[in-house]
Amino acid sequence: MKKYAAIILSAGYSSRMGEFKPLMDLYGQTALERTISIFKECNIDNIYIVAGYKYKEIKNFVKDYTQVIYNKDFDKGMLESVKTGVGKLSDDIDAFFVLPVDIPSIKPSTIKSIIDVYEKGNYTVVYPTFSQEKGHPPLICTSISKEILEYSDFGGLKNILSFYEENSGNVQVADRGILLDMDKKEDYKVILDHMSYFPYPDELECREIIRICKVENEIELHMKCVGKLSKIIAEKLNEKGFEIDVDLTYTGGLLHDIGKGKKEHAKQGAMMVSKLGYPCVSEVIKDHMDIPDLTEIGEREVVYISDKLLKDTYLIDIEERYQSSLDKYKDYPDIIKNINKRFDTARKIKNRIEEIIECKIEELQESVCNV
Repeated sequence: MKKYAAIILSAGYSSRMGEFKPLMDLYGQTALERTISIFKECNIDNIYIVAGYKYKEIKNFVKDYTQVIYNKDFDKGMLESVKTGVGKLSDDIDAFFVLPVDIPSIKPSTIKSIIDVYEKGNYTVVYPTFSQEKGHPPLICTSISKEILEYSDFGGLKNILSFYEENSGNVQVADRGILLDMDKKEDYKVILDHMSYFPYPDELECREIIRICKVENEIELHMKCVGKLSKIIAEKLNEKGFEIDVDLTYTGGLLHDIGKGKKEHAKQGAMMVSKLGYPCVSEVIKDHMDIPDLTEIGEREVVYISDKLLKDTYLIDIEERYQSSLDKYKDYPDIIKNINKRFDTARKIKNRIEEIIECKIEELQESVCNV
């Protein structure tokens, strides 16, 4: 089994930010704590924090649970910090990640995906990509440690790694965090907004999931409408005292047909989204065709009824949808049995929701604009 390390670069002045970036707050965790926890969650215990400016403050903050290395030449640029970290790697390390502390919103699933690709190939470097753009952190084989330590030309680590382009690998991830750094206050706000969706994918990440899964345009349009209707219903239920997770409902609706075209597409779609790092959405996707244990109104029930009431991008009367399905499969008794069951469930959900929100769902037609 290969052994991995992580080098967290935390030596700069943070001059453009105006605050010391490693210790800035991200929903109760500092950026430094967040980056450490990403690797810890992936069972990477060999973590090296390279510090320079405010070294003692960082050393005191992390105490003894990880290694803090002082880079005396931190003001000469990031490559010196990379070299400081690489120089401390033990001989049994096979490959190492390099992550600046100001790129703190990466998901652990991304680290696991990078490792998975690295172990299946014979790569010198593996990069994560989002929307076909390379991001952080690269995973670098220790076979080039000597070249990194001896490099004295221009361009830094990026230039060194470019020499190994032919032996590099890419892994597509639905994690926009690989591209988000916080150099300035505006960047910090973008990262806070991005992290506010955790553990769900944000809008751009949903689009990337749809792109990676090669969803046809017509299906994507339907998914967008189901997502929108699901969100509207969830918000109206919450106005009546419910505690529906609006983000989960919207995301589940937006991605519910991600496996369309595959056998048992609801189950396959749930597995696909889970593999891309979002198992929290998988149950809503898995149950959007059949709800095995209808008890109360929640996120999956909202997505279920939204899907049944939307034919392509248009709201449709449930009885009209039911009759259309019966006509389509009239010669298949087993399918008819399932149709009857699904629409019985749909009627119960629809009636219950309409009792609560005190209006017909069809009255929301104007709010669910065609995409």
